[in-house]
Amino acid sequence: MIDYSIKNPLVVNLFLILIVIIGVMSWQSMPEEMFPVVEKDSIKIITKYDGASPEEVEKQVTIPIEDTLDNLQDIDFYYSKSSEGVSSVTLRLKPEADVDELLRAVRDLVDAIDGFPEEADEPEISRVKTRFPVISVSIYGETRQSLLFANAKNIKQKIMQLNGVAGVGIAGNRDDEIWVIINPAVISAKKNINKRNY
Repeated sequence: MIDYSIKNPLVVNLFLILIVIIGVMSWQSMPEEMFPVVEKDSIKIITKYDGASPEEVEKQVTIPIEDTLDNLQDIDFYYSKSSEGVSSVTLRLKPEADVDELLRAVRDLVDAIDGFPEEADEPEISRVKTRFPVISVSIYGETRQSLLFANAKNIKQKIMQLNGVAGVGIAGNRDDEIWVIINPAVISAKKNINKRNY
């Protein structure tokens, strides 16, 4: 190969120029996204069952789907969530699995399930997609969450001032909760006092 390159420099240079041209054309045709969408090796099955309790959703929708897909070999593991009016089953696939082929197999198996409630909608089966941020920053510490969130806002404002930053988002904030713990003995004593007063 080295001898051929020395004896035929024109061919080698033309081949090199061709590679450079193809590289430039490929670079220009690449899509640019602030938060690119990444397809994961997971399949999600969403079934809406309006008006049903979580127990009904689990018994009539989620469990039949799990039982039907339990024997698929390309599934690494799955997890499900049954809430009011909605069933969600997520399948995590093995690394060597053909996602498109498995997606078709899952659709066929779910469509063949008998006994779905008439009020339930058709299951929506799709590949899991996620938006992938370029950089993630985590803030943690043994302090109240409101302080962590305030610090996150300050950091967001400073990062937004950097050149080339198109957008910054904050995730993980939760609404404040108030826990009231009642001592049953105190309540019982107050009830007895009120009875005596009457």
